[in-house]
Amino acid sequence: MAKIKKKKTAPPVVRKENSYRHNPAHRNKMAGKTQWAASISISTEESIWKNGIQKTWFSEANTVVFGLHKISKKLAYLDSNNRLNFARFKSDSQLEWHGWPANPKERLEDIPPVSVIDSWVNSGFTTRCRAEKVRKLQKCSI
Repeated sequence: MAKIKKKKTAPPVVRKENSYRHNPAHRNKMAGKTQWAASISISTEESIWKNGIQKTWFSEANTVVFGLHKISKKLAYLDSNNRLNFARFKSDSQLEWHGWPANPKERLEDIPPVSVIDSWVNSGFTTRCRAEKVRKLQKCSI
């Protein structure tokens, strides 16, 4: 499998004052909000965010980071319906981040940028075929 060249961009500076704060709306069955699976603890949610930052899986504007959670060679489902397996984390104006299981079929902004999806393909987290399905909003998880 040929590797896709990743465009060189400087990663955003994540300062000590940046912090993660879980949003209860993504855990309390609030209508219209994607829900974290009960098996994903708040500390796991935060570690998914930290891993996305470490891997520099950012949006072009560096205000969104995407994350994955791998358990024994498989990507874990992150949502309460066991169908979403990557997360989107957003920074607010106070440099606090919160996130949720990404659902591109309901929110187009939940689609990771090409650079992030290509990184997932090149790292072996998913296949090129599955990545294309996510990009085209076809039924498929990463």
